[in-house]
Amino acid sequence: MSYQSRFTKIINKYGQDVILYRHTDGERCPGYDESTGYCDPQYHRDNPDEPQCNEDSYINTSATQTPYKAFIQPLRALSKREPELYNTLIGKAKDDDYVYMGPSSIDIRNLLETDYLVYDGREFIITNPDENMISNQIIFYFGTLELR
Repeated sequence: MSYQSRFTKIINKYGQDVILYRHTDGERCPGYDESTGYCDPQYHRDNPDEPQCNEDSYINTSATQTPYKAFIQPLRALSKREPELYNTLIGKAKDDDYVYMGPSSIDIRNLLETDYLVYDGREFIITNPDENMISNQIIFYFGTLELR
């Protein structure tokens, strides 16, 4: 059994339930004004039947929800044991941050600013993402979870 499949088996048995929300931008709103970086509100008043855009001036956006299992630990519980190790792995973090270790099947390295993880009813952004590799195979991804 490979290291990756061993880790996946363990995480599926002992991990916590999380949901990853990933967003796609869709199309730029026709009322978007490049000079201001915002959508012109007059466009929507003049075109009430057109779809409304989001705060980033995109329409037809979508989100996917991916439920899975991951290991989530409060950083303060871990950093008391090995503070230098965790600072090296994930950088400077706050006391209320969490450490995330997730399966290799969920790549967290290229998330958008609008993407977030739900754990224990709270929304977190994943920062400092990285991977743990053995023999050129990604075993798991890890990072810091900051409250959104």
